[in-house]
Amino acid sequence: MKQFIVCFFIFLFVFTTKGQGDFRFNSFTISNGLSQSFVTCIIQDNTDALWIGTQDGLNRFDGKNFEIY
Repeated sequence: MKQFIVCFFIFLFVFTTKGQGDFRFNSFTISNGLSQSFVTCIIQDNTDALWIGTQDGLNRFDGKNFEIY
């Protein structure tokens, strides 16, 4: 039993520290073309475009530009 607990904590430590790294995060606002800053949902389609739902409408982001529907 003691070996199981030790193995469990080693396993937990390996998998929780492996995913930590440097991440780059960009935030977009109304000044970037988003129709409103309050976002209610985000989904990515198979063309890698982000569809962003706001209270002011649906926005499509292709990686460079926003298109408001």
